[in-house]
Order: sequence, then C-alpha cells, then structure tokens
Amino acid sequence: MKKNVIILSFIIAFFVSGCSWMTSFVVLNNSDLEIRIRYSLRSRGTKYWYVPPKVVESTKLGSRGPNWNVIPDANRSYDEGNGIVEITIPPKHAVLVAQNPIYLGYNKERSSEIALVRLDIISPLGQITYAGDELAKAFMKRSDQLYILRYE
Repeated sequence: MKKNVIILSFIIAFFVSGCSWMTSFVVLNNSDLEIRIRYSLRSRGTKYWYVPPKVVESTKLGSRGPNWNVIPDANRSYDEGNGIVEITIPPKHAVLVAQNPIYLGYNKERSSEIALVRLDIISPLGQITYAGDELAKAFMKRSDQLYILRYE
C-alpha cells in the first residue's frame, strides 16, 4: 500500500510539473541600426512584473530561447516606481523583455495576461508604439516558450 501511494504521488507530481512553462517575450532588432526600446510593465498590486532584461545575438535565438547575457545596469534603466524599462539594442540582437507563466497566445479576453502594457521602439528612422491588444498581437509565436516582436 505504501509503495502504491509513493508511486501515485510521483506520477501526480510529474504531470503537474510537466504542464507548466514560462513564456519569454523577446524584441528582435533584425535591422542594421541600433535601436532603443522603452516599455511599461503591468503591475501586480504595488509591484511590477519586472524581469531583468537580457540580450543575445539574433543568430543564437532558438525556439526556447538561448543562454541569455544579463545587460549591465549601466546599459539599461528601470524606473521601479512606474515600471518603465529603457534599453539600447545593437543591430542583429534580441532582448528578453518579459516572461509570463503558461501564455497561450493572444486572446482578447486574456490580453491582460501579458506582462507588458506598452512598448516604444525608437530608431533614427522614427518611433513605433505598441499598446494594449496591438502590443499582444505584435509578438509572434515561435514556440510555446518564445514569442518574438521583430524590428526590421
């Protein structure tokens, strides 16, 4: 009996842990220009869904995300009181801007599940702003674990 309980507990733990994942939201600078991004995070009470941004060369971006490099504090700013992050992205690099547990893609009723509220891309050619549903739709699914917004 004790052996059956142990086996059953193991099976339940396996299935519960196997059904969850973190989805990474990435801005990919696929251009030949350096760009700056500024994004606002969704709040959870008095805190924001802040994930320290990380960077990698675009050629190393797989379907689950690569081994990210942490961006030094000197190369990014985070306004903790307002949940606003600013980063400069070199050409042909990708930046991890947010992570959400078990994101299933855009759905109008669930659009508030994404950790981002607004995202601005600023380049020498001008500025592009995404907010609300438009922002959630701008991230294209590469896998369950990776959604990418491409700047060309």
